[in-house]
Amino acid sequence: MPIRNSTNSSTLSAPSHLTPPLAIVSAEDLIEAYPKAKVVLVERDIEEWCTIWMSGYLKIPFDPLVTLIYHIDRFFGHPIGKVHKSTFAGWTGIESVEEAWVKNRAKYREHYELVRRVRLSERLLKFRLEEGGGSLCEVLGKEVPRVPFPPLNE
Repeated sequence: MPIRNSTNSSTLSAPSHLTPPLAIVSAEDLIEAYPKAKVVLVERDIEEWCTIWMSGYLKIPFDPLVTLIYHIDRFFGHPIGKVHKSTFAGWTGIESVEEAWVKNRAKYREHYELVRRVRLSERLLKFRLEEGGGSLCEVLGKEVPRVPFPPLNE
């Protein structure tokens, strides 16, 4: 189901930012629905990204304890787990941790190519974490903080 913009029954009411996995699985629909939105594409070393992606986002749906809860808690855990697993399976074709290690890098490249293809360059900021927050603050119209940019995920 496409995501609609604020002029026709918005599913997302004037979002200021989105993070994975919604921004990833819905990138094309979101860019089309919000043509004036600025898109920040955080470019990073693919191996660093893959390690973080695997230990953060993909760890949860394939964790044995989470899988157990998914099967036991039919009221709350199951619906959330089903959405989580089906999102990854639908977007990436990943249904196990082993498959994830094989397919993640290709999906990373495909996503970045898609965003570059569908977003006009004047609304796309290619942001590299190691460059600090100056360019990000500039595109967002914010003052650059006096403290160093946080080196998260290093």
